Amino acid sequence: MAYRRKRLLAGAVCALVGASSYPSNAKMLTLTLKHARSRPAKELARSAFARFSEQIVEMRRSDLTGGVKGHRPEPLRLTFGTRSRSAGDSGVCAADVINVQLDHLRRHGRVVGDQMEPTTMQIETRFKIVGSIDIAWSKEIERENEIVCRQQHNSWDFFHSPNGNTAVDAARVVQYVNRDLMGKDKSRAALFDVSRIKAVEERTCVPNEPDPIHNRCIWIMLKNSDGEFPNNGEVLTATIHLNYPSGGRGWAVEVHNYNWSPAFVP
Repeated sequence: MAYRRKRLLAGAVCALVGASSYPSNAKMLTLTLKHARSRPAKELARSAFARFSEQIVEMRRSDLTGGVKGHRPEPLRLTFGTRSRSAGDSGVCAADVINVQLDHLRRHGRVVGDQMEPTTMQIETRFKIVGSIDIAWSKEIERENEIVCRQQHNSWDFFHSPNGNTAVDAARVVQYVNRDLMGKDKSRAALFDVSRIKAVEERTCVPNEPDPIHNRCIWIMLKNSDGEFPNNGEVLTATIHLNYPSGGRGWAVEVHNYNWSPAFVP
């Protein structure tokens, strides 16, 4: 099964870059610095993505019929997940999710049997909080983080974020809200846990902050108590302030204000 996942991704990439077949000889896929600097784009794409496919550990399929009974499922999208790795911050892991969109193979405007061909590919890095994000980074922490991240096997549980820094900021916001609510409403506070982060975005503050460089607004989607999304989840928005502590390293995140609301998608 693992071999099939890797071969499907490499084969899809070969089709996207115009290769006629997926080479079975691993030696043909050798990628050196000299090759990277001199070989043609299509050849490098075949080699690079074939090697990248070795990191694939998961795959999901969708179908054109939406699972309608009586219809034969036809692939519409293949979604691949890579093995987890350290994101370079204490307690943070990262994994890549690759979506390959498929469509019917057409010649002269007509569908050719049941053959499919890849039309687009999208790669997204997702994140997961697996430990304390307040420990200073060091060689030892880096080794420990890598070990913990390698043990994370489900990239579908990782959350969307524009980058690793925003992922960490979002985790700090969620932790802040949890602490703030603990003395007011413990049942509500329990909903704000970093393990429930589903998606994170940076948005323009309204009204605009006087210092847009150090003040940012973060939008956070949280899964509900059953781990499902999007029905009955929570949307958390917060204005955060980045302050460089005197004598310290890195930015300290201060939450200026926050609010939440149920997330219903019609």
